Amino acid sequence: MSNRNAKKIKWLSEKIKRNWGELSDEEIGFYQEKPDAFYHAVNKKYGMFKDDIERSMQHLKSGYSFFHW
Repeated sequence: MSNRNAKKIKWLSEKIKRNWGELSDEEIGFYQEKPDAFYHAVNKKYGMFKDDIERSMQHLKSGYSFFHW
């Protein structure tokens, strides 16, 4: 993983933790590797549906200019 990608992932993980503080680091890590598991964890803890979670993630990522997912 490049240094730039590591910075992006760290930055996004911190934003997710601030937004959904009840998620474990493992659950946050699912966003990159197992998105469905991430959506399930957020749904289980916060009652949000996938579409709402995806919108929230787009909003979180829009705060940093180097995100081009």
